[in-house]
Amino acid sequence: MKKNDKTAKTTYLSRLILRLESYDITFSGYLAVFFSISFLRNFLEGAMENMHNIGTGATQDTTILQMGVLFNLEWMTLFCALALVLRAFAKTDLVRLLKLMLFCFAWINIVPLIDVFAYHPSGCKIDYLYTLKDYAKALGFFFVPGVDVHICLGIRLEVFAAFAACWAFVFIKTKNFLRSSLASILLYFLAVSSMAYPVFILLPAMPFVPKYDALINNFFFGASYGGEFLRRNSVMIFILLVPILLCLYRVHAGTKKFTEYIKTFLSPLSMVLASSFLCGFLLAPIRQGLAVFQNPYDYFMLLSGVLTCLIFGLYLDAVSEGSGSVSYAPFYAILVLISSMAVSFDFFLFCILLFVITIFYSLPPYKAGLSGFFSRVRYPLYASVLLLAGSSVINGAGFLSKLNFAVPGLVFASLLIISFASLYDNNTALLTALFFSCALLAPAAASLTLLIPAILAGALMIAAAKMSKTREERSDRLSLIFAALVVLTGILGR
Repeated sequence: MKKNDKTAKTTYLSRLILRLESYDITFSGYLAVFFSISFLRNFLEGAMENMHNIGTGATQDTTILQMGVLFNLEWMTLFCALALVLRAFAKTDLVRLLKLMLFCFAWINIVPLIDVFAYHPSGCKIDYLYTLKDYAKALGFFFVPGVDVHICLGIRLEVFAAFAACWAFVFIKTKNFLRSSLASILLYFLAVSSMAYPVFILLPAMPFVPKYDALINNFFFGASYGGEFLRRNSVMIFILLVPILLCLYRVHAGTKKFTEYIKTFLSPLSMVLASSFLCGFLLAPIRQGLAVFQNPYDYFMLLSGVLTCLIFGLYLDAVSEGSGSVSYAPFYAILVLISSMAVSFDFFLFCILLFVITIFYSLPPYKAGLSGFFSRVRYPLYASVLLLAGSSVINGAGFLSKLNFAVPGLVFASLLIISFASLYDNNTALLTALFFSCALLAPAAASLTLLIPAILAGALMIAAAKMSKTREERSDRLSLIFAALVVLTGILGR
């Protein structure tokens, strides 16, 4: 009888899981539900934990960064990482798994409700762990009652529930005790590590740094162009999120489609956009008393900006006519806005400008009239804006009076010439203009060391234009050569 009862329970759970894996929802609807759950958790946390605020911070700036940037990136990264773990151990369909996880995701909202009773009336302060000792203690004693690991009770119960649910799900799917145990242990590791993310993300450097805690403190709180801790931590979470998302797409789409996706992600257009941001970042006049890259974090801030530009390239591809990935456009837009805000508020405003330009080109009444010459202006304009955005990360809101506008001007002119040169075979006038625009890029950057690379780049462009058989091939080759030149301009022109 007991065996029959056990079988009946297992059958019921299997049917319940099947039902929660098979409901209909659009990709946009999925995103809306996910971010709604995230917002609700953040709102409850501010109201019921120790802040007792409408919002998660004492100021509006802090609340916007936490609720709009940091927490959303954190939830996305942990959610996607757990999806990879469950997919690897349960061997279930990824789309069905993500539907089930979205239903279970609402469990995160129980944490503030538990804490408001457990720590009444003061509430519990939710914060990261910042030392290796605290991280190790949390990993070892997270589920041990009575041991203070500097984590609120609600979160500890939340992780325990996820740990148990993970074990049960994998076991129901595989009937394998070892697989279930390994999956739940890995979930435990990721969940605890997310609470000590400043320590966890820098672990690769630990063997090479004698004073590891000092590295963490300097990286997230030392002098840098990166701003406050909230931005720096958000940037590091975003840098981890991007490869996790790529892995998810690889699992979902297969090798062939993933290869095509990477080609789009690293397309010539995207590379030009990313190289323009990098060039502006490196050429920007530095602030007095603060050198670029004196803090290791600055390299990751630059990497985050470059990744944001590459994702904007994906967005442009997704909204282009005839693209097969239009449904992903809202997600790309959200990622661009969140990641740019993590880098700096000025970069965020420039990204808003990029989307505004896209709207003019994409919707009536301007879409029909923006043809011919004006359609060719679009991508040079994107690149010029991103060059200014890269400079703003270093110089802030007051950069306009300091910037050498000859560089973005030449980038715009050169890309415009490339756009027209890719249309016509052996057009001497356009190719000559292209050659001289590249050669002039070096003096514009005030670095004669760039003169020879610029001349070589111009010559390579002429050769590439003459040897290319199709317009697309010609445009791609010219753009890649120019992107390389722009990167060199940023590196050698500093």
